[in-house]
Parts: sequence; C-alpha cells; structure tokens
Amino acid sequence: MPAGLTLGGMAMKAGRGISLQRGFNCRDLGCYPTCDGLTVKAKRLIRAGYLSDLNFRDQKKLYDYGIRTVIDLRSPFEVRKFPDLIDNRIQYIKMPISNEDLTESTVNVRNLVGQLTDKKAGHHQMVQTYQRLLTDSTVWLS
Repeated sequence: MPAGLTLGGMAMKAGRGISLQRGFNCRDLGCYPTCDGLTVKAKRLIRAGYLSDLNFRDQKKLYDYGIRTVIDLRSPFEVRKFPDLIDNRIQYIKMPISNEDLTESTVNVRNLVGQLTDKKAGHHQMVQTYQRLLTDSTVWLS
C-alpha cells in the first residue's frame, strides 16, 4: 500500500504479501486496523485472488502458511467458471455475497492485464466495485 494511506483517519500498514507462482494478490491482512481501534492478527485473515489458477506448490505453500479454511465470497457463476484449486486438507466454504459478479472479476484481470495505461485505474475500479457492493440490492439479500 502506498505510504500515507488512511482509512477512516487511521494510517494503514501494508499487508504482508504471500508470493505464489500462480495465485494473484495474495496477502496476509494482519496489521490492518479494525474499526474499533484494534489490529488484525497476522496469519488470521488472508486474501487472495484466482485460487483457480493455483498449482500444487502454491496449494502446499498456503497450507504450510496455516490456511485451514477458505471462504469463497464469489458469485455462483464465478465459482462454476473458475473453481478453486486448494489443498484437500483445507475446508472450503461457499458464501456468495451476491448472485452476480459485481466485481467483474471474470472480465478485468484476465482480459485487461497490460492494457491499462492509467496507473490509478485499478484503484478507481476497486472504488467502484466497493460502492456497488454497498449499494446493490442483491448483496443485501444474500
């Protein structure tokens, strides 16, 4: 995260990246402040994208890191199109927050990588996504 980034007036520390050969944007969210002023403990909350692309080495690395449960928030369409490849010792829980792909994840990363010239385009895309997650009625009904 860029230095000086704040959320609700609190300075945010960068999450610790977890280097995977095939996964995308995998990081430990430990050290991030919570809304009640506490801090998320390391190795308690990990975020990652494209677990459908993981190879055996990546799956083992996540298990060795301490991952024991994956909670998949993607839409049923995304799960069918790109099923997660995870170590069979890891519990998998489907918990879609919407029936639609509100993040447009099936379009953006795979089709637009390398095509963006605006360095802030990713940030703008995520802001729009988070606004949709907060305002779309299908999310509230999930």
